[in-house]
Amino acid sequence: MNVREPDSVDGEAIRDIAGRSLRASYGLSPETIEVLVEEYHADERLDELASDDNSVLIVAEDDDEPIGFAEGEVGDEYGEVHWHHVAPEGRGRGAGTSLFERMEETLQERGAERVQANVLSDNMEGAQFFEKFGYGEAGTDQVEINGEEHAVNVFVPEADAETERTDPGSVPETVEDEGETLYVARDEEMGGEKGPFYPLFSDREEENPYAFWCSHSETVVAAGDDLGRLECSECGNVHRADDWDAGYL
Repeated sequence: MNVREPDSVDGEAIRDIAGRSLRASYGLSPETIEVLVEEYHADERLDELASDDNSVLIVAEDDDEPIGFAEGEVGDEYGEVHWHHVAPEGRGRGAGTSLFERMEETLQERGAERVQANVLSDNMEGAQFFEKFGYGEAGTDQVEINGEEHAVNVFVPEADAETERTDPGSVPETVEDEGETLYVARDEEMGGEKGPFYPLFSDREEENPYAFWCSHSETVVAAGDDLGRLECSECGNVHRADDWDAGYL
C-alpha cells in the first residue's frame, strides 16, 4: 500500500472512488451523490487543494492503482478531516487505515494541535471507523447539500470528546411518560444526529428497560428496530445502528 500526494491525472480516479464509496456507504440519493462528487472533487477544486499549504489531499494506491483518498485542512485551532473514501473493492486491504494515519500525521506536522473528523450521519460505517482510532463523537453540525440540510457527526480524540459531550448534569434523573416516572441512564449516552439519546428504565436500579429519551426534543422515544436504529418522531433526531463493515479499514 502506497500513500502519496495526487498528481494531475488523479482527478477522474478520485471522482470515481468518491462516487462508488458514497453509493456503498451512505444513505444518500443518487442526485445528492452526483452533486457532492462534482462540487467537492472537480479538477479545479482539487488543484486548489493541492497548492494550498493549509490543505491536505492524499491518495492511496495498490499496484499503482488509486483505491482511496482523503482530504483535510489545518484551521486556526485544529485540523479537520473532511473526506475519507476507499473504493468498495479496495476495502479490507489497509487503505483506510493508511490514509487516516498519514492524514493525522500530516495535519499535526502542519501545526494542528488536535485533529477532528467530520462524518455525514448518512454514512453507515465511517463513524465506527474513527472510533477504532480512539476518537469519540463530540457533537453534530449541519451542512447544506443540493438544497437540503444534512447532519454531520464530529469526532475528536476520546479524551476531548468526553469534555465536549452533553454535560450529564444537564440531563434529568427522571422523566414522566403517561403518568409513569422513568429513570434516565445518564452515563449511557448514545450519539444522535441532533443530540444524544439515553436509555430509560422503569426502576431506579435500571434493571427493567422501558424506552429512550431524546435530549434534543426532550421526549420519550420507543425502542429501536432490530439493528438498533432510533428515530425521534418529534424532531427527527436519529441514532444509527452500531453494526458496520470492518473491511472499511
